[in-house]
This record gives sequence, C-alpha cells and structure tokens, in this order.
Amino acid sequence: MPTGKKQHGVPIDEDGRRQRSRRSRDRVWEATLTLAEERGFDALDVAAIVERSGVSRRTFYRWFGSKEGVITGFVQAERERFTDRFAEPPSSPVFDDLLERLKGLEEGRDLALDRRLWGIVQGSDSLRLLYQAEVAFYQSALADWLARASLGAEPEVLAAAILGARQVGVRRWLGGGEQEPRWPFVERALKPLAALFAE
Repeated sequence: MPTGKKQHGVPIDEDGRRQRSRRSRDRVWEATLTLAEERGFDALDVAAIVERSGVSRRTFYRWFGSKEGVITGFVQAERERFTDRFAEPPSSPVFDDLLERLKGLEEGRDLALDRRLWGIVQGSDSLRLLYQAEVAFYQSALADWLARASLGAEPEVLAAAILGARQVGVRRWLGGGEQEPRWPFVERALKPLAALFAE
C-alpha cells in the first residue's frame, strides 16, 4: 500500500519494499548456508554469495558487511531470545524454573536449520571461535541469573555445568534421528544437575 512517499513522482509501496527486502535477505541466508555446506565457510567468498543469491554486492555489504555478518545476525537474534527468556529473576524451585526457561528456548526452533548450522560451524575455524565467544556470553548471562537465586553453589560453576550438560544433550540429539525433537535429549542431560540446586 503506498505510504504517501513518492520516488520520481510515483507512490512508493513501503510494505512491498519490505517484503522484497526480506525475501532478498532470505536468499542471501540460504545461499550462504548452501555454499558453506558445499565449500566450507572459511573457503567461501562474498562474490559467490552475491552470485548465488542474486543481490548486488553493494546491497550485500550494506546489509551484512561481510560473510561473517550473515551468521552474526542469526547469533544476535539468538542472544536476544536468551536474554529475554532469562530477564526475570529465578523463581523457586530454581532448577524447575531453569528447565522451563531452557525448554522455552527450544519452542519454535527450526531444528533442520540448527543441524545445518552445527555442521557448518564444526567445519570452520572462524565460526568455532565465534561459537566459543557465544558460549562465554551465555555462561556469563546464566551466571548472573543464577546469582539472583542465592544458591549455595558458585553461579559461574553452575552456569558452566548447565551449558556443558546442555551441549551433551545437543550432541546426543545430533547423533539421533533427524525428526526427533531436541528438548528430551537436553533435558535428560540436565537432570543429573538437579542435586546442585538444593535450596
């Protein structure tokens, strides 16, 4: 629907422009993932992404800045989901609250995309470094959340144990069937930690 703005005397359809922009970003995202699977992320260059996606080089750099920028956009969205999920202080029992919040992060996830991304990250030195930085962010944020619970254990130690157990669950899920939900694997890996949350 035209917004009243005009370009060269013709009304501009802002909604249509946003939809085209979204579709173009999606093409860049898919091109980046597909090419990274084919060639490896570290061997990938922007020229190949631009060619495969059909967007101009100028548009690509305006939106993403680099091939890493395509991935970091996804990473930033994940950070925001995590931060939102853990914004409120813990409620008692803390372990049950933790499980509910982590389970909430699993809802609505594109598990096929998660599998693809995991494979790409494992094949890339630069993305493994990004992944390690993300783990450090989550560990710090989780420790801050746990510190508000006033548990007897050190929040940093608990946060490291939680993320380690979660990672075990994710790896078990990756080794399982493609159609299986991830949460049961993660929950089983986390359950032994319940004793650390004695209040």
